[in-house]
Amino acid sequence: TTGSTWFCPPYDQNNSHHVVRGSGETLTHDETWDASNVYFILGELQVGSKNLTIPAGTKLCMGDDPASGVRSAGLIRETDFIPGTPPTVGSLKMNGTAAQPIVMASLSPSDSFQGIELANYSQAIIQNVEMHRAGAQGPAIDVTDFDSPAPVLQHVKLQDLVKYGIKLSLKAGLDPSSTDLQ
Repeated sequence: TTGSTWFCPPYDQNNSHHVVRGSGETLTHDETWDASNVYFILGELQVGSKNLTIPAGTKLCMGDDPASGVRSAGLIRETDFIPGTPPTVGSLKMNGTAAQPIVMASLSPSDSFQGIELANYSQAIIQNVEMHRAGAQGPAIDVTDFDSPAPVLQHVKLQDLVKYGIKLSLKAGLDPSSTDLQ
């Protein structure tokens, strides 16, 4: 729902519209997700060298992966960074609309999650995204060290921010069309 807090439903393994991703997973092919599903991002999901498109109206439930024992608190990372190697960069396209934003929420109202991490050479487009209870262990959106091209952030709303908001550490700056960061 736009402008109000949306809560994640309990995960139901028998519900074909509940999809679990993360646990240190790196995408192996380009993906466009289905807005009729609820995606449970447990731990960390890396886009790596692939492209991930998340359409308008998609709901993401973000949180820890209880099986791993590691508290990474729900993170989508665009770049698959391994120290000492060149970055492999795909792109993260979160294409929400004003009428149908993409909603990212913690697994439960009392929990929180980390958010989105973009790194060098990002081609990300993050538009019309609402984040509820983000910024747990680092910035809700961490934008670091861009040369070119620069990411686009438009109409991003952080609600019930836990600790950290948007961190910008940029050489080139955001794309000039970036607007309305709340």
